[in-house]
Amino acid sequence: MCQKTLEIHSLIVVVVVVVVVVVVVVFYSGYGKFNYMLNLVAIPAAWSIAFDTATISYILPSAECDLNLSNLDKGILNAMVYGGK
Repeated sequence: MCQKTLEIHSLIVVVVVVVVVVVVVVFYSGYGKFNYMLNLVAIPAAWSIAFDTATISYILPSAECDLNLSNLDKGILNAMVYGGK
């Protein structure tokens, strides 16, 4: 076998070992109520981030014309989503 084939086989072995370790850890630690509640909170939060990021592309062209925004103003308006309180 050439060196490239050995590298690919080594990588496959490492990936398989990592997957097996993760499955064993999840099996022994359990997947219970805490994990379901965490997903119940985390998934809508991720959706809101994606929604805020996607909708700014519809808002900026209208706001640019209506409010006479410069590039700096549009950048600040776009960054407000990530600023928080």
